[in-house]
Amino acid sequence: MNVPRMLRVGAALISTVVVLSACGGAAEPTPTKPALQTAAAPSATAATAATAVPAPAPKALILVGDTVRGTAGLTDAQKTYLTCTEQNRFPQGSSIVWRFKVIDPTTAKTMTAKELKSFVLTLPDGKQKPFNWGEHPKNSNVWFWTASFELPKDYPTGAFNYKVVATDLEGRTGMFDQFPVAAGMLQVVPLGKP
Repeated sequence: MNVPRMLRVGAALISTVVVLSACGGAAEPTPTKPALQTAAAPSATAATAATAVPAPAPKALILVGDTVRGTAGLTDAQKTYLTCTEQNRFPQGSSIVWRFKVIDPTTAKTMTAKELKSFVLTLPDGKQKPFNWGEHPKNSNVWFWTASFELPKDYPTGAFNYKVVATDLEGRTGMFDQFPVAAGMLQVVPLGKP
């Protein structure tokens, strides 16, 4: 029997066991103190949930809408394919129709004439027109708010700056104002131009 070789193998086994024990590989698992402390102390999430205050009710109404072409200035043939088409360029002599829905921010439901105090369109000259709640087209069971304006044939061309404001019976308001970017704003173009 070769004693020095056995000592070398034994020493290697002992050093391996020591290294594994130091790294946690050979030792038996024991409960850690942080896990015991976590169970005893309330978590930050539980403390936050217990003291959470409900968010205040939203105050701004949500307005969703577009502008479409009315029938003014169209031939009978053009009416079949241009009426109610979305656009932001309107020729002089045509009519602009605004179609909107007003959404209650609390219930996410569309608001009707029974729930709104006022809904007005303000034109570039400051004049106001009321929106009307109705079914469009008739017998379609599709309801929304509409307002319209017929452009005179000599109306100035360029950006048509308007504003839309809705107010409900509780005094909450919602407003739509165009982004001040020329390409995205409603434009009046010369008569005869698309």
